[in-house]
Amino acid sequence: MTTRSATSNARRTLLRRGRDLLRPVSKGRGKAKGDVMDLLNPDQRAELGLIHLALERIERGIFGSCDQCSQRISEERLLAEPWKPECAVCEAAASAGQPEAELGTTNLVL
Repeated sequence: MTTRSATSNARRTLLRRGRDLLRPVSKGRGKAKGDVMDLLNPDQRAELGLIHLALERIERGIFGSCDQCSQRISEERLLAEPWKPECAVCEAAASAGQPEAELGTTNLVL
């Protein structure tokens, strides 16, 4: 998995990003959680969902493993975008509409 320090840094980044997403819509509104979520645009809601899932992966002790190929995700990638659940290879394959193995880069740590 990842080092304790990298996981701790990623957790802080995730919590800070989640607060940053919610702050503009919740400030001074006094609304319930569901009402605040309704004020987010679809991209913000999706990102908040990914943040929640990443925090769950940290709690379950599986943070740092790609959801697609189960390979280790580089700490640099985890620190830059800790909400992303896949390694760079699998993300590129998904963007290209290909299974990860078709890229010929299986088992690389990026």
